[in-house]
Amino acid sequence: MISLPKPYEDELLYSVFARALVYLGIRHDFAAARLVGRAHYSVFFGPPIDELGDMPSIWGMSPQGIVARHTMLPFYARFLPRRQLSKCLKLVEKGRRGNVVIHLGLQNQDNVIGPTHLKFCRSCALEDFARYGETFWRRSHQLNGTLVCLVHDEILRISNAAIGRRHGRPQDATAFVDLDVAPQCALLTPLEQSKARQVSGRCIDFLCGTPTPWGGGHLPSQYRQSAIALHYLEGSSNPKRLSHENLRRDFVEFYGSDLLSKLVCKLEGNRTWMERIFRRSSKNHFHPVFHALVQVFLEDSRQNQGRDLITKANTDVRDGWKCPNPYARHRKAFCVPVVDRRWRADSSIYFRGKCSCGYGFSFSSGTIRDPLVPETTRIWAWGTCWEREATRLKQTGLSMHKIAKLMNVSHHVVKRLIQKQKNKFETSDTDLLSLRTEWLQTRSKKAYQSLYHRDRAWLRAQPRRVSRGGVGHSKDWSALDITCAPRLRSALRTLKATTPPRRISYLALEEESGIKSLKIKLSRMPTCSAILAEIFKGTTK
Repeated sequence: MISLPKPYEDELLYSVFARALVYLGIRHDFAAARLVGRAHYSVFFGPPIDELGDMPSIWGMSPQGIVARHTMLPFYARFLPRRQLSKCLKLVEKGRRGNVVIHLGLQNQDNVIGPTHLKFCRSCALEDFARYGETFWRRSHQLNGTLVCLVHDEILRISNAAIGRRHGRPQDATAFVDLDVAPQCALLTPLEQSKARQVSGRCIDFLCGTPTPWGGGHLPSQYRQSAIALHYLEGSSNPKRLSHENLRRDFVEFYGSDLLSKLVCKLEGNRTWMERIFRRSSKNHFHPVFHALVQVFLEDSRQNQGRDLITKANTDVRDGWKCPNPYARHRKAFCVPVVDRRWRADSSIYFRGKCSCGYGFSFSSGTIRDPLVPETTRIWAWGTCWEREATRLKQTGLSMHKIAKLMNVSHHVVKRLIQKQKNKFETSDTDLLSLRTEWLQTRSKKAYQSLYHRDRAWLRAQPRRVSRGGVGHSKDWSALDITCAPRLRSALRTLKATTPPRRISYLALEEESGIKSLKIKLSRMPTCSAILAEIFKGTTK
């Protein structure tokens, strides 16, 4: 192995070999292949690290450090499973049989077009010539989603070095960079350049291993939860189903189809990748560029939602709604505690709120004067405030019809309010608490239906897969063992004394002793287990 120069910061390993051949004066491809021992090097992953000999120790780096700092593997393997990542590391480090591109799944990424030529930043190259007298290929400039240099905020330029060249010596950046006539990799408007800078920054975070707000956990599930928080549920009668059409429309509107095509992303050929990347059970491997695009889009949408809180008040389900009850006295910062989303028969959305003052109402949007005050479309619970007001007006000597006109309700409602009669939707706190307790203890279908109509928000907030009878206290297995042992001995004596004798089995013992799931419980009841061990010894159960 030839002696290699020490790599610069963020330099491709491929670029290090190119500079070494220039230092040795090798100009012909055949001579370079004879000297190095191979005719082709991967531009993104370089030669196997084992072929470097003692160079890693001379550079003061480990083989893993060289892979992490001077190849493109950290970018493409950012979202790989651990087992698949270890295979790719072995291929890059030890040069075993197999193609690292196939193991990374890049051959299946039809929606992303790979670059054809190496890219560079003109200002970075000028600084390199002034400092080192040469320039080199930077990893961060060769990423699929990188169109802008983050250091100088310049659009990258296309060099004369082709990436797909199968044979020939490595192409040195100093010889293949044209600072005067090299074209830009894309023509961007100021808005497109701002969006491209965000995507480039996230791709470089993937390359350098920088933690992001989406670190840890299953990413499609996180994307899905974020989309639900942004209320991409409109147009679907299922509260857990995303509206992919709205997501795709806003996604394309955010970036623009022109910028997406400049980012070498093809969205027309395969439109299902966005549905799959938001799917909770998704096990597909997506190109890192798609992760960067989705993350930047969701983060920007969350920021805009915070800024446009009032303008989106007509369509958002969120905390912060004020109580529209005209006869209730609340604090200025008071908010309605329960507001949930409902669907009509025509799949349109409305909202249903219940305030602590007893006022229950339905609405579709906020009022024009104050978007945080719901514009009530229906009142289904009146509360004590309306009862006190109707009683006060009655005591002043007004008639039922006059009170109804003042309160803007029917005279039947006024009569019911004065007599303090409840409708089928109004439930006292005591009755509601008893319904909750009954359902937690018995899981009664009748109690569930009553809670579904009267306290649906609390019912939905309960954890799933709760055992029948509620969580309760854990069982005292030692006391249960002492209690069940005499019953088990009595059941054994009864079975032996039966004429004709019955076959001793777990089913017969359960029927006779009244102990359910006896075989499962024996592992926690040693006394009962010892009793049955003597009976079943030497027999086939």
